[in-house]
Amino acid sequence: MRSSKLKWRRILGEVLVLFTLSLGSHWLHAQQYFGTIVGTVTDPSGGALPDATVTVTNTQTAISRQVKTDQLGNYRVESLVPSTYTIKVEHSGFETAEVQATDLPVAQTVTVSVVMKLGAITQTVEVQASAPLLDTADSTVGTVVNNKSVINMPLNGRAYTDLLLLVPGSVPNGSIFLTAGGGQNYSVSGNRSEQNNFTLDGVYNNEEFFKQFAIQPSIDAIQEFKVQTNVVSAEFGQAAGANVAVATKPGTNQLHGDVYEFLRNDKLDAADFFGNVFGTPKSAFRQNQFGVTGGGPVVLPHLYNGKDRTFWFFSYEGLRIRRAATNIGTIPTTGQLGGDLQDQPPIFDPATTRPDPNNPGKFIRDRLSCNGVLNVICPDRIDPIVAAYAAIWYPKTNTLGKRNIIVTTPFKLNQYQYNVRMDHKIRDNLQFFGRFTNQHAAQISPYSLPTNNNTLINSFVNSEASLTWLVSPTTVVDFKSAYNRTNLQVADNDPAPGAASFLQAHPIQGTPLKSTTVPLYPSLGIAGYTSPNQSGFPFPTNVWHELASISTVRGKHSVRVGFELKHMNNLDDGLFTSIFSFDQVPTADPENVSNTGSALASYLLGLPSSGLRNLGTTAAYMHQTNQNYYLQDDIKWTPKLTINLGLRYEYDQWPYEKHVRFWK
Repeated sequence: MRSSKLKWRRILGEVLVLFTLSLGSHWLHAQQYFGTIVGTVTDPSGGALPDATVTVTNTQTAISRQVKTDQLGNYRVESLVPSTYTIKVEHSGFETAEVQATDLPVAQTVTVSVVMKLGAITQTVEVQASAPLLDTADSTVGTVVNNKSVINMPLNGRAYTDLLLLVPGSVPNGSIFLTAGGGQNYSVSGNRSEQNNFTLDGVYNNEEFFKQFAIQPSIDAIQEFKVQTNVVSAEFGQAAGANVAVATKPGTNQLHGDVYEFLRNDKLDAADFFGNVFGTPKSAFRQNQFGVTGGGPVVLPHLYNGKDRTFWFFSYEGLRIRRAATNIGTIPTTGQLGGDLQDQPPIFDPATTRPDPNNPGKFIRDRLSCNGVLNVICPDRIDPIVAAYAAIWYPKTNTLGKRNIIVTTPFKLNQYQYNVRMDHKIRDNLQFFGRFTNQHAAQISPYSLPTNNNTLINSFVNSEASLTWLVSPTTVVDFKSAYNRTNLQVADNDPAPGAASFLQAHPIQGTPLKSTTVPLYPSLGIAGYTSPNQSGFPFPTNVWHELASISTVRGKHSVRVGFELKHMNNLDDGLFTSIFSFDQVPTADPENVSNTGSALASYLLGLPSSGLRNLGTTAAYMHQTNQNYYLQDDIKWTPKLTINLGLRYEYDQWPYEKHVRFWK
């Protein structure tokens, strides 16, 4: 008895140590990744066959699980890694039955029932699973897209999310926001795209600010994914739209890998029809998407052989895009910036504003002029800060007409992603896997002004550790640990010469030289003209998840109880620098505003119509903790009827600011 207690204490201690070291003690959804195999074993007459031994073996890793059928002949094997399995059923007085090549998709319950034949147990009957098996044990409505479809479908940019269109009820719903390389959001079953929930190997994989997916794994690293659209289990929450569960590839007993390169180049493209007509050369375009994958058992010569026990998988993918980007805009001419606005509507001098003696309560102004010439601003009246600003940011026009500037500058995108995964069988009843995925991208998108480029930087990290403990053939405990970091950052690079010295020489209250993360400068927008645009926007978000669940089979009941804790924090340092807007109102006739005045005249005189400045502390460190509890009971009422019952409770804490600078 004492020996038994010591054994259990030692096992529990090892579990706690492994769990603590995994990733800092953070757990997350288990069954959003794992699958389940269930079935009924009967004799030739259809009678239940209790106490039959059912062995489920992963054909890729040779790792197996063994259970026995209950009094009704039912069996259930939970927390299985998505893969292909062989199912062997043994019972005295009957031939051994083997079901080969049973595919278990991600987050799916597969039913495999076996009819035993009379004979010696040493005789084996093989049954080849030749068709996909129906999920008759689960009422969830969903679609599984396997690796073959992911690899073979023509995907421009190799984005697996494009395959969401294969799901009934899925339609495009606009582009994703502030993500380098672009992409598409999808509405499923009429819900907003923000209501979808993405998981990667069962852990949280969402970007918090715009509520879209975070890391998009390389399709060569994806084993399969499932889109659940309706009647989901109680363990799935926080999303009224689709639950998109992605499973990455694990290593196997076979050493395998590949190297690939996808090239698009204007040298290989045919000339455009109109380009031939007008003699216009082809636009420069270069796109290289390349990568490498590999996996197998961990083998250290003369030290360790991980066959059937320890496995690794690695993938790397890079993307490089270079293309010409042409922008057309309208900017002030050199003469206009010098004060000559004779081509503008009638301009009135705001300095002459006075009450109208003939109309009490109304005002009048004189026409603006310089040395008797109407619609001309004398040089000494042009605001010096505005003049310095215009000299920095506005180049000379290069074409005639209202749209008087054409700028052709390069669009650049550099992106890489790598994924590392390790799977290990600690002992027959204890299995572990860990994964680390990193994605980084930098994209330069030119504006209409050659003096200003926009840089979009994305940095995503998703890591997890998973521990599955088979307490008994009918009870399984799952732990998952996850950390998800997303950082969408918009910054401006290569500012015009003299920009920094201008900001230092002409400080504007509420316009800091830079925020804690990105450079800033004031935005002076002129109605009807292309203006320099500043949008400094760092938004790093950290999400930790903690979840533990226990599954057990008791007679007709398959019960799962789980707890989830999710903690989020983010730095909202969206220091949108001071913005000053100029329109025609300050230089218009007070009694005829719509037909008089000039936004450019208001700009040169330094008279904005509206302004926005940052005063005080603008950075907010927001925190929030959510708790979720669920109970799921799948009752096999009869061999042909399974009832799924679920109860879920969610508590979302009111967000709070770290330094208590917001009122609750």
